[in-house]
Amino acid sequence: MTRHANIERRNFLKTGATTIAGTLLAPAAVGQALADGGKPVRIGCVGVGGRGTGLLGGLLRMKGVEAPASCVTNPAAATKAQRMVVNSGRKEPAVYTKGDEDFRRLMDRDDLDAVIVATPLEWHTPMAVAAMKSGKYAEIG
Repeated sequence: MTRHANIERRNFLKTGATTIAGTLLAPAAVGQALADGGKPVRIGCVGVGGRGTGLLGGLLRMKGVEAPASCVTNPAAATKAQRMVVNSGRKEPAVYTKGDEDFRRLMDRDDLDAVIVATPLEWHTPMAVAAMKSGKYAEIG
């Protein structure tokens, strides 16, 4: 096998495992949160481009989930994410579009329980660490 084939296989397996885990665990976590007190789970999305938009769409199909904020450097993607949330019958989310480090303002919000990070690989660690330091669960998508 060539090095290129190994990387593609690794990415395929990683993406598949993440998708399966998210599909199985997210509804259970939302269901447990609702059972524990009836409060919706509030999830922020960092990176609502191609992959992030798909993940946001999945969240919006779940009962008991709110999406009060998203962060992306592309204003058109931010507008699309806002429309998706509003079209799902939820309140218009705040968006953070002021550059690569604007995700930190999203992480500082006290109305988020968790964040999904759907950004290029080099941003996963700093964003996940910022989320955890802010007391939020971080899921890398």
